[in-house]
Amino acid sequence: MSSQIASTPSPDQTPERTDRTGPETHWSEDADFQWRAATELLIALGVPRSTARLTRDLRTSIAHLEEVDARLPRDGKPLPEADRLTRNNAVDDVARAILPLAHATLERIRAQELRTEVVGVDYDALCDAVEQLEATYRAGWWRAAEREGADFFLREVEALDRLNVPPIRATWRDAGRIVSVLRKMPDSTLRRVARTSNPMALRLKVLFGLQAGYRDGLFDKTISIPRLIHTRTSEYRSEYRAGSAA
Repeated sequence: MSSQIASTPSPDQTPERTDRTGPETHWSEDADFQWRAATELLIALGVPRSTARLTRDLRTSIAHLEEVDARLPRDGKPLPEADRLTRNNAVDDVARAILPLAHATLERIRAQELRTEVVGVDYDALCDAVEQLEATYRAGWWRAAEREGADFFLREVEALDRLNVPPIRATWRDAGRIVSVLRKMPDSTLRRVARTSNPMALRLKVLFGLQAGYRDGLFDKTISIPRLIHTRTSEYRSEYRAGSAA
């Protein structure tokens, strides 16, 4: 049964476009492939398809929020009403996609008995952080006209940086549980990323990868997004204070 599932193309799968005159773009540099693979992974994990497909909305909404932020003035003054509403609407679009995805993914990680600690992330703390972020969003006080309202909201996200814990060494069982999920993805996706879809080869590759990351300290700071947010928020605070002082 599992081999049949692994070889069945995903309904969302579309043929990859390759340049026949040159080498194929590496998957790590192919954003379209990465987002499609993320959707396929969520479906393989057991996230309902209707929820997993929210990755499309998430990609679009994140790009839109970045465009909105890039156009906003950074003079430390309160945003004009129209700009504030535009930004709030953009944040709403991101939240409507990312919160259901986060909850569904965490639920399936627990159901599949996957240990996030093998990559240096505390599962319970991750659940708490998502709940905290959603509570902050639902409270709505970040919608305040003052620019600091958005700043405080981002500080909530920065709390994710506390999720990192000393990683634990992955076992053969950990690798097996991960591979049982991966094998439900389309073979073409696995072969492009891992160069194989063979169950034993894939399990060995996952195990060696996790153990190498543990040995080399690659999982000491797994969650990089909060660090990026921290950097950008720190830059924003500096600009805000400079503008306010002027």
